[in-house]
Order: sequence, then structure tokens, then C-alpha cells
Amino acid sequence: MTTANASLLASGTYYVVVGNEGHLVGCGGWTAADPASGRIIEGEAHIRHVATHPDWVRRGIGTSLLVRCLNDVQSLQIHTLHCLSTLNAERFYRTVGFITVGSVHVPMGSSLVFPGVLMRRDIG
Repeated sequence: MTTANASLLASGTYYVVVGNEGHLVGCGGWTAADPASGRIIEGEAHIRHVATHPDWVRRGIGTSLLVRCLNDVQSLQIHTLHCLSTLNAERFYRTVGFITVGSVHVPMGSSLVFPGVLMRRDIG
């Protein structure tokens, strides 16, 4: 979670938003491969690492990134998007059509777990 994933950055489906002074203010994208297993299931994709700089939240950056992802997948016969959300971002994903599937606990070492929310959005 703290180190850039080189394959994700090179995927061609991961995007950045640059502010008016050239600083990175948001990022996010999608992959066909499941981030946990690497498996690809036909018709499914995964939202990956959407983030907005704290000084730039509530300005439409996250929404614009998700709209870009939705436009991408609609043209590729993908019918379901999955997302592993933080607890704080669950409401944001709900506003763009995701539903909560359930809670997850992501292991972050031998004694630390990160609470999250598994979400899904069907593509009409």
C-alpha cells in the first residue's frame, strides 16, 4: 500500500490527475487481473488504488477517474467491477453506483490487519 506497483503503473489503465501547478493531485485505474490472485475472469475487472490528495478532495477528481474507468470497461464487454475500499471511501463508491458486498481484513504483517470493504458495481 505504500510502494508503487510497477506493473499497475505500466498497465495503460492507470491514470493520474495533475493540478494547475504540475503536482499530482489524484490517481486511480483498473485492471482485469484480480489484485490478490492475479486471476482474470472474463467480464470482470477491478478498480485499483484510487486516491486524491487531501488538499484536493471534494473537487470531482475521484469521480472523474472512476468515470474514465467506467468508460474504458463499458467498451470491453466487462459487466462487473470489483473494488476493495477503505472504510472512509465506502460512501464515495456508493455515490457512483457500487454496492457493499462485505467487510474484509487485509493482512499487513504478522499482527496487523487493515479493515476494508469489498464492493461491486454492475455495468449496464
